[in-house]
Amino acid sequence: MRSESLMSYVGAIRAHRLLIAIVTAATVFGALLWVAVRDTSYESNASLLVSPVAQDDPLLLGLPVIRDSPGEPTRSMQTAASLVETPAIATAAATALGDGWSPGRVASAVEVEPQGQSNILSITGTGSSGEESAQVATEYARAALAVRKETLAAAATAALEALPSDSTDSPDSFASVADRRAALESIRDNGDPSLLLSQEGPPGETTGPSAILVLMLALFGGVALGIAAAIVLEMLDRTIRDESEVLALYPLPILTRVPLLSRRQRRAGRDRVWYMPPTVREAYRTATAQVPASTSDDGVALMVTSASHGDGKTTSAVNLATSLAAADKSVVLLDFDLRKPSVATQLGLRGSLKVTDLKAGNELDDMLIAVPQLPSLRVLSPATGSDDPRDLDAISASLPSLVESARRLADWVIVDTAPVGEVSDALRVTRAVDDIVLVVRPGRTSRLNFEMMRDLLERMTKAPLGVIVIGQPAGLQSSPYAYGASKRELFKSSAGVS
Repeated sequence: MRSESLMSYVGAIRAHRLLIAIVTAATVFGALLWVAVRDTSYESNASLLVSPVAQDDPLLLGLPVIRDSPGEPTRSMQTAASLVETPAIATAAATALGDGWSPGRVASAVEVEPQGQSNILSITGTGSSGEESAQVATEYARAALAVRKETLAAAATAALEALPSDSTDSPDSFASVADRRAALESIRDNGDPSLLLSQEGPPGETTGPSAILVLMLALFGGVALGIAAAIVLEMLDRTIRDESEVLALYPLPILTRVPLLSRRQRRAGRDRVWYMPPTVREAYRTATAQVPASTSDDGVALMVTSASHGDGKTTSAVNLATSLAAADKSVVLLDFDLRKPSVATQLGLRGSLKVTDLKAGNELDDMLIAVPQLPSLRVLSPATGSDDPRDLDAISASLPSLVESARRLADWVIVDTAPVGEVSDALRVTRAVDDIVLVVRPGRTSRLNFEMMRDLLERMTKAPLGVIVIGQPAGLQSSPYAYGASKRELFKSSAGVS
């Protein structure tokens, strides 16, 4: 089961290689555009060393310095970060950076956070160049120290003014007035002792993924997205994908493979009633060569049908008949597609026969039309069809007798029928013919209709002779010895049916 699933995925990828390539190319192209237009930013990091003051230090009592938090070292760093990341510092940094910088822009370009479990406070500056990002980080760190110095200087000055004039020990502390005065004067003159500049910001580096990484990710992502799209399409696709799927659903011999006509070849045949390139003729000669000879004096009756409309069934029936007639075989081509007869139209024939005339008991010989270019080919093809269930039942009942009559008039009887996978009109004909040939067009034939056709034919206990595959792979083109082909024609293109 796993191997079958894997093979189905592989088949989906092979069938939709072009889609995968287009999706991948589009993804890579989009990544290239994004890389080209994205705003490249740079980051630089300045560092502040945090040295918390002891919680019970009497010399700095009452001053807003960063104090140690016993048992909670991260709390001191969080306090330091909140003291450094303030609007006042952003305003001072904006003034230092100069024109174009506002407090809001500085705040959005700077991020302050503790560096791991250390006592380092990291200030990350973002800019449009490495030099600008370094300047942002450094000026912000300097502004933080300057604002802190100003704040503590004011507090220290107020504390100094409150000290007694003599040098006696303070009654409410262990520190002498002289020691406290010296500590306050140091803070007033030198700034915050718990916060020092450890490193200025170096020239910054680009942020975000590199262009190469973006393109590599886009390449792999595009391939993955393309494969996913291919698998989804395969799940939604209701048509037979290729010849291997035909054989898996209905293991029958492949009688021949017929290439599709190119657009140039279809145009070349517009002015002719009957047009069959040599490579196509050879393909149908190969198919008829595999039909067993009749066991009686009557002609061989061969039924041509398909699973769904548009598979190339009628075209194949016409080509089988014309290729036999071109080989001087007497052929009767019966158009038993009762709802949509089209053989006469394909051969450029005109007649007044109606599909209801097939049940009137008229002599078959009187209803046949000769093909001007092929005297040995005669055709029974109503000009109009019918969807009336009563007509269809009555006409279907008369079809086997018409086949028997045709056997006595020709060496070969080719019977074109409605698609068995869609309607049951042709089932009564199966017992009147010698063999059945199925026409399949990968990429067009409905899988569900094909399975329906298979089940119906198996219930009729009539195994088809084999399958004609329309649209052969390029590696299976006809040989250079194709009947009647010129070197120029074989070189230019593959021929086929439309």
